[in-house]
Amino acid sequence: MEHELTPQQQQQADDAADARLATHNRTRRGLWVLAVTLLVAGGAMCYLMATVLAAAGQSEDPGRRDFLTRLAVVCLLTVLGDFILLVWVAWRIIAHRLRPNRHGPTPYINAWALAGKRFRIRKPSDDKDEDDPNRPTGWRNSN
Repeated sequence: MEHELTPQQQQQADDAADARLATHNRTRRGLWVLAVTLLVAGGAMCYLMATVLAAAGQSEDPGRRDFLTRLAVVCLLTVLGDFILLVWVAWRIIAHRLRPNRHGPTPYINAWALAGKRFRIRKPSDDKDEDDPNRPTGWRNSN
């Protein structure tokens, strides 16, 4: 059913589309900031892990060597978690770009105006008697 929008309804639809676009841009910008932050944090943790492993290899004390090795394992697990989050962010950004735009804004339909156009008042017929018990009465039988 074709439905033309009034200027006010068109303005509301345009405003809603602008709001969705602004929200989309903020979300995308946030994902990019998160991706860059994860890259920097992952690089810092890799550098820390390499430094800790080098210090553990040069240590003579077995207790200190075990501590530094465990610290390197924690750094490795942090880098792996960081990598998983980075893959998730990249997937969100790429998948959103590949997804087609499903539809435009939903048009505003004035249900009361449409109901008023469909409503028909039954015209009384002259050929039926007012006291006829078989005569349909009421709005339900207005066919």
